Amino acid sequence: MSSPGPPYPSALDGCARLSEIRETHCKSHDARDALCAFLGIHDCICLAVVRSGSTEVVQLNSYFANLCVEVYHRYRARHLMRFGPLWTRALLGYTEDPNAIARLLPMMATAHIIEDLPDAIYHCRTVTKDQYDAVFHHIKRCIDTTRRSHHISYNAWADILEEFKLYVPIPTNTIRFLLAVGIAVAWLPPLLDPAIRKMRDVAWGLAQAKVRISQAP
Repeated sequence: MSSPGPPYPSALDGCARLSEIRETHCKSHDARDALCAFLGIHDCICLAVVRSGSTEVVQLNSYFANLCVEVYHRYRARHLMRFGPLWTRALLGYTEDPNAIARLLPMMATAHIIEDLPDAIYHCRTVTKDQYDAVFHHIKRCIDTTRRSHHISYNAWADILEEFKLYVPIPTNTIRFLLAVGIAVAWLPPLLDPAIRKMRDVAWGLAQAKVRISQAP
Protein backbone atom coordinates (compact mmCIF):
# COMPACT_ATOMS: atom_id res chain seq x y z
CA MET A 1 0.00 0.00 0.00
CA SER A 2 1.21 3.50 -0.77
CA SER A 3 2.02 5.89 2.05
CA PRO A 4 0.16 9.15 2.72
CA GLY A 5 1.19 12.06 0.57
CA PRO A 6 0.42 13.98 -2.60
CA PRO A 7 0.10 12.01 -5.82
CA TYR A 8 1.53 14.81 -7.97
CA PRO A 9 4.72 16.94 -7.91
CA SER A 10 2.98 19.82 -6.14
CA ALA A 11 0.75 18.89 -3.20
CA LEU A 12 -1.36 22.02 -3.52
CA ASP A 13 -1.72 22.52 -7.28
CA GLY A 14 -5.08 20.77 -7.66
CA CYS A 15 -7.35 23.81 -7.64
CA ALA A 16 -5.20 25.63 -10.20
CA ARG A 17 -5.23 22.62 -12.50
CA LEU A 18 -8.98 22.21 -12.06
CA SER A 19 -9.66 25.88 -12.79
CA GLU A 20 -7.55 25.64 -15.93
CA ILE A 21 -9.39 22.68 -17.42
CA ARG A 22 -12.76 24.14 -16.44
CA GLU A 23 -11.96 27.39 -18.22
CA THR A 24 -10.63 25.62 -21.31
CA HIS A 25 -13.53 23.17 -21.52
CA CYS A 26 -16.28 25.70 -20.90
CA LYS A 27 -14.94 28.08 -23.54
CA SER A 28 -15.63 25.48 -26.21
CA HIS A 29 -19.01 24.25 -24.91
CA ASP A 30 -22.34 25.91 -24.33
CA ALA A 31 -23.83 26.82 -20.96
CA ARG A 32 -25.90 23.63 -20.78
CA ASP A 33 -22.89 21.33 -21.06
CA ALA A 34 -23.02 18.95 -18.10
CA LEU A 35 -19.27 18.48 -17.78
CA CYS A 36 -18.77 22.23 -17.74
CA ALA A 37 -21.33 22.52 -14.94
CA PHE A 38 -19.74 19.65 -12.99
CA LEU A 39 -16.26 21.14 -13.27
CA GLY A 40 -17.70 24.47 -12.21
CA ILE A 41 -19.19 22.98 -9.03
CA HIS A 42 -15.93 21.32 -8.08
CA ASP A 43 -13.95 24.47 -8.89
CA CYS A 44 -16.30 26.49 -6.68
CA ILE A 45 -15.85 24.07 -3.77
CA CYS A 46 -12.10 23.79 -4.29
CA LEU A 47 -11.48 27.53 -4.14
CA ALA A 48 -13.76 27.97 -1.12
CA VAL A 49 -11.91 25.27 0.82
CA VAL A 50 -8.52 26.76 -0.02
CA ARG A 51 -9.64 30.04 1.53
CA SER A 52 -11.02 28.53 4.73
CA GLY A 53 -9.70 25.01 5.34
CA SER A 54 -6.97 23.66 7.59
CA THR A 55 -3.65 22.58 6.10
CA GLU A 56 -4.76 18.93 6.14
CA VAL A 57 -8.08 19.70 4.46
CA VAL A 58 -6.41 21.91 1.85
CA GLN A 59 -4.11 19.01 0.92
CA LEU A 60 -7.09 16.62 0.67
CA ASN A 61 -8.92 19.23 -1.36
CA SER A 62 -6.04 19.49 -3.80
CA TYR A 63 -5.63 15.71 -4.09
CA PHE A 64 -9.33 15.29 -4.84
CA ALA A 65 -9.20 18.09 -7.43
CA ASN A 66 -6.20 16.45 -9.09
CA LEU A 67 -8.16 13.20 -9.35
CA CYS A 68 -10.94 15.11 -11.10
CA VAL A 69 -8.39 16.57 -13.51
CA GLU A 70 -7.06 13.10 -14.24
CA VAL A 71 -10.57 11.80 -14.91
CA TYR A 72 -11.06 14.62 -17.40
CA HIS A 73 -7.76 13.96 -19.20
CA ARG A 74 -8.40 10.20 -19.37
CA TYR A 75 -11.81 10.87 -20.85
CA ARG A 76 -10.43 13.29 -23.42
CA ALA A 77 -7.74 10.74 -24.33
CA ARG A 78 -10.43 8.01 -24.51
CA HIS A 79 -8.68 5.84 -21.91
CA LEU A 80 -12.04 4.43 -20.93
CA MET A 81 -10.81 1.10 -19.57
CA ARG A 82 -9.32 2.92 -16.57
CA PHE A 83 -12.72 4.05 -15.23
CA GLY A 84 -14.87 2.35 -12.64
CA PRO A 85 -18.50 1.45 -13.43
CA LEU A 86 -19.96 4.71 -12.11
CA TRP A 87 -17.66 6.97 -14.10
CA THR A 88 -18.10 4.74 -17.15
CA ARG A 89 -21.87 5.13 -17.06
CA ALA A 90 -21.72 8.87 -16.38
CA LEU A 91 -19.28 9.53 -19.21
CA LEU A 92 -21.17 7.29 -21.60
CA GLY A 93 -24.26 9.33 -20.84
CA TYR A 94 -22.29 12.51 -21.42
CA THR A 95 -20.97 11.24 -24.76
CA GLU A 96 -24.51 10.43 -25.88
CA ASP A 97 -26.10 13.69 -24.72
CA PRO A 98 -23.72 16.28 -23.20
CA ASN A 99 -26.54 18.72 -22.45
CA ALA A 100 -28.63 16.31 -20.33
CA ILE A 101 -27.50 18.26 -17.31
CA ALA A 102 -30.27 17.25 -14.89
CA ARG A 103 -29.43 13.57 -15.09
CA LEU A 104 -25.68 13.77 -15.74
CA LEU A 105 -24.66 16.06 -12.86
CA PRO A 106 -25.77 13.65 -10.13
CA MET A 107 -24.25 10.73 -12.01
CA MET A 108 -20.90 12.54 -12.21
CA ALA A 109 -21.10 13.59 -8.57
CA THR A 110 -21.83 10.03 -7.48
CA ALA A 111 -18.93 8.65 -9.51
CA HIS A 112 -16.49 11.24 -8.19
CA ILE A 113 -17.52 10.78 -4.55
CA ILE A 114 -17.68 6.97 -4.52
CA GLU A 115 -14.85 6.10 -6.91
CA ASP A 116 -12.35 8.95 -6.33
CA LEU A 117 -12.87 10.49 -2.90
CA PRO A 118 -11.92 7.36 -0.89
CA ASP A 119 -8.50 7.33 -2.57
CA ALA A 120 -8.00 11.01 -1.78
CA ILE A 121 -8.93 10.47 1.88
CA TYR A 122 -6.67 7.44 2.11
CA HIS A 123 -3.63 9.28 0.75
CA CYS A 124 -4.34 12.32 2.95
CA ARG A 125 -5.34 10.40 6.04
CA THR A 126 -4.07 12.92 8.55
CA VAL A 127 -7.44 14.64 8.00
CA THR A 128 -9.87 14.06 10.85
CA LYS A 129 -13.57 13.35 10.39
CA ASP A 130 -14.43 16.71 11.98
CA GLN A 131 -12.16 18.54 9.53
CA TYR A 132 -13.63 16.54 6.66
CA ASP A 133 -17.20 17.39 7.67
CA ALA A 134 -16.42 21.07 8.27
CA VAL A 135 -16.27 21.87 4.54
CA PHE A 136 -19.80 20.62 3.87
CA HIS A 137 -21.36 24.09 3.83
CA HIS A 138 -19.14 24.98 0.85
CA ILE A 139 -20.35 21.90 -1.01
CA LYS A 140 -23.99 22.69 -0.32
CA ARG A 141 -23.64 26.30 -1.44
CA CYS A 142 -21.86 25.48 -4.71
CA ILE A 143 -24.27 22.66 -5.64
CA ASP A 144 -27.34 24.68 -4.78
CA THR A 145 -26.10 27.63 -6.83
CA THR A 146 -25.78 25.37 -9.86
CA ARG A 147 -29.17 23.78 -9.28
CA ARG A 148 -30.86 27.17 -9.26
CA SER A 149 -28.90 28.63 -12.16
CA HIS A 150 -29.79 25.74 -14.46
CA HIS A 151 -33.45 25.51 -13.40
CA ILE A 152 -33.14 21.75 -13.09
CA SER A 153 -36.44 19.93 -13.26
CA TYR A 154 -37.25 17.42 -10.53
CA ASN A 155 -39.00 15.18 -13.07
CA ALA A 156 -35.69 13.82 -14.38
CA TRP A 157 -35.09 11.65 -11.33
CA ALA A 158 -37.29 8.68 -12.24
CA ASP A 159 -35.16 8.09 -15.32
CA ILE A 160 -31.94 8.42 -13.32
CA LEU A 161 -33.05 5.83 -10.79
CA GLU A 162 -33.98 3.32 -13.47
CA GLU A 163 -30.67 3.87 -15.24
CA PHE A 164 -28.64 3.12 -12.13
CA LYS A 165 -30.70 0.03 -11.33
CA LEU A 166 -30.33 -1.37 -14.84
CA TYR A 167 -26.76 -0.56 -15.75
CA VAL A 168 -24.53 0.10 -12.74
CA PRO A 169 -23.27 -2.89 -10.72
CA ILE A 170 -23.31 -1.62 -7.13
CA PRO A 171 -21.23 -3.73 -4.72
CA THR A 172 -23.09 -3.15 -1.47
CA ASN A 173 -26.64 -2.56 -0.31
CA THR A 174 -25.53 0.68 1.35
CA ILE A 175 -24.21 2.21 -1.85
CA ARG A 176 -27.18 0.87 -3.81
CA PHE A 177 -29.50 2.62 -1.36
CA LEU A 178 -27.55 5.87 -1.62
CA LEU A 179 -27.65 5.84 -5.39
CA ALA A 180 -31.36 5.08 -5.42
CA VAL A 181 -32.37 7.47 -2.65
CA GLY A 182 -29.50 9.75 -1.68
CA ILE A 183 -28.08 11.38 -4.79
CA ALA A 184 -31.40 11.02 -6.60
CA VAL A 185 -32.96 13.64 -4.34
CA ALA A 186 -29.91 15.85 -4.17
CA TRP A 187 -31.51 18.64 -6.20
CA LEU A 188 -34.43 18.90 -3.77
CA PRO A 189 -33.43 21.63 -1.28
CA PRO A 190 -34.87 20.01 1.88
CA LEU A 191 -33.00 16.77 1.13
CA LEU A 192 -29.75 18.15 -0.25
CA ASP A 193 -27.90 17.97 3.08
CA PRO A 194 -28.62 14.34 4.02
CA ALA A 195 -28.13 13.07 0.47
CA ILE A 196 -24.64 14.48 -0.01
CA ARG A 197 -23.65 13.79 3.59
CA LYS A 198 -24.54 10.11 3.12
CA MET A 199 -22.44 9.89 -0.02
CA ARG A 200 -19.47 11.49 1.73
CA ASP A 201 -19.88 9.20 4.74
CA VAL A 202 -19.70 6.18 2.43
CA ALA A 203 -16.50 7.57 0.88
CA TRP A 204 -15.03 8.13 4.35
CA GLY A 205 -15.91 4.57 5.37
CA LEU A 206 -14.33 3.09 2.25
CA ALA A 207 -11.13 5.07 2.89
CA GLN A 208 -10.95 3.91 6.51
CA ALA A 209 -11.32 0.32 5.33
CA LYS A 210 -8.29 0.83 3.08
CA VAL A 211 -6.35 2.27 6.01
CA ARG A 212 -7.16 -0.76 8.17
CA ILE A 213 -6.09 -3.13 5.40
CA SER A 214 -2.82 -1.25 4.93
CA GLN A 215 -2.09 -1.50 8.68
CA ALA A 216 -2.89 -5.18 8.99
CA PRO A 217 0.02 -7.43 10.05
